[in-house]
Amino acid sequence: MVGIDLDLLKVVKGLMKDSEVVYLSTIGLDGGPQIRAMLNLRNEKMFPRLIGIWDTEEPFSILVITDTSSNKVKEMEKDRRVSVYFCAPGRRQGIMIACEAEIIHDLDYKKMIWQEDWVRYYPHGPTDPEFALLRLRPRHAKGWKGDGNFEMTIEE
Repeated sequence: MVGIDLDLLKVVKGLMKDSEVVYLSTIGLDGGPQIRAMLNLRNEKMFPRLIGIWDTEEPFSILVITDTSSNKVKEMEKDRRVSVYFCAPGRRQGIMIACEAEIIHDLDYKKMIWQEDWVRYYPHGPTDPEFALLRLRPRHAKGWKGDGNFEMTIEE
C-alpha cells in the first residue's frame, strides 16, 4: 500500500469486518453500471469461521459467492473491472474499492470457504455446479471518514 497511515488502515479494515453487506458494482453486458448487495464474507459476526482466512489473503482481498449462471459472472467474464462499497453511515465512514475480479475454480479453496447454511442455495455443497466463488483483488480505494475524504493505491 502506498501512502496509507495506520489510523486509516484501522478505519478501512473496520469497515470491511463490520459491514453487513458489501455493494458490488459490475459493468453490465449493455455497458451500464449494475450494483447489488452481497453477503460480506469479511463480516466477523456473520462469518466467524472465516476470520483466519484473511490472514492468508491479500490484506484487502474480498470474496463473494454467487450463482455460476448469474449475470454477475457473465459480466465479470466480459470485463473483470468491478468495484465494491463498504459503509457505516452511523460512523460517517465509507470506502469504495476498485478491484479486478477472478472466478475461483479450486475445489479445496471452495470447501475451505463453504458455510453449511449455504446448502439452501447450493444443495450439492461446494461441488454444486451453481456455486461460484469470486475473489476481488483491490487496486485503488476512495473513501470518507468523519474528518474528511481519503484515497489510496493498493499494491499486491
